[in-house]
Amino acid sequence: VRMYLNDRFGMTLGSLTPGEAADILQSAGVTKDTAAALASRLRELEDRVYTGRGEDACRPGEDMSDLIRQIEWEIR
Repeated sequence: VRMYLNDRFGMTLGSLTPGEAADILQSAGVTKDTAAALASRLRELEDRVYTGRGEDACRPGEDMSDLIRQIEWEIR
């Protein structure tokens, strides 16, 4: 997601919190609900990594692809 935001908005962020990602998206015209959905998904993925649940079944690709498509639609 960081790489996507960097490429899409011409940024060079080294790290990114879910809240920062939502703020960037909202400033680009994405709705609050869509930005919050992405932030929520990112928090869930972070929680899996930092709480040791990273080995639990997780399918971020499908949700993330749908969210990115929605973001792109809202920006246009």
